Amino acid sequence: PFCSERKTTLRAMLKALSLGLALPALTALAQVEQVELDDECNDASSCALNALQLRAAAGEDLASFSNETAQLASELNQSRGLWRLYHVTSPAIGPRILQNGFKAGHAGWCGGAIYFGNTAQETKWKAVGQDSHQGYLIEAMVDVGHVKKMPWNCYTSTKCIETHPGLQGHVGCLSRHYYGNTLRHEGYDSIVFNPGDGNEIVIWDKHRVKSMRHIPMP
Repeated sequence: PFCSERKTTLRAMLKALSLGLALPALTALAQVEQVELDDECNDASSCALNALQLRAAAGEDLASFSNETAQLASELNQSRGLWRLYHVTSPAIGPRILQNGFKAGHAGWCGGAIYFGNTAQETKWKAVGQDSHQGYLIEAMVDVGHVKKMPWNCYTSTKCIETHPGLQGHVGCLSRHYYGNTLRHEGYDSIVFNPGDGNEIVIWDKHRVKSMRHIPMP
């Protein structure tokens, strides 16, 4: 029986993952599947009520994530599916990215990650970090998943920024941590933030980039 219960829960969680549910919703849906298939449940009406309550909780959680992402997509003039984003690099690195995919940088406002601009023009003037280059613009269609909105400094220390004025001072303060696992644990797949010169979109999984091409610099 124990093995059977574990298999049932695992099947439910895999089903939830295939639907793209966030972790809280995934857990709730797995509990629903377990209740519905539990042979030890003697009170049918009570079990049915618990299952409905859990399913409602999972649905509400998924809806809140979907609404948050939809609102951000509207603010950035993006669709609810794939977002058209831009990344600038050097002519030497660009073709390698097109062939092999993106690699996360070592530092940034949101730590080491893959950064995109919301428009080609914004991307051009944003490429000032330690891992940034100029001259080769990539347009990418990105599955941003569930998007978290972060403040202007993202994960970078405001205290460091205040004590290190100017562009170079700020660049030296950029976080070098990796926050991809933290975001996944919270049920998010990407970040949107605006450091003051336009929105940036951040991902950690290169497989969220579904297609890309080289386009002329604006």
